[in-house]
Amino acid sequence: MNKLAIKELHKQIDDQIHELKNLSLSLHRSSDPITSQYIISRMQNRSAQLHIRTAHLGTGLAEQGRKEMGWN
Repeated sequence: MNKLAIKELHKQIDDQIHELKNLSLSLHRSSDPITSQYIISRMQNRSAQLHIRTAHLGTGLAEQGRKEMGWN
């Protein structure tokens, strides 16, 4: 994974964290149970995506570190 791909993945992670914060605020404001359930579902989906992207970023950073150290 090259530095540009790592930078893009980091941006996607930041965007998803921001979206989760906004969803959390929406859930806090919501009084309708159906809307709340929809927001919770979206939060679960975004959280799973964030988990995957974070793991992918960690793998990419480790790979790049090995290359820079010449450990292939």
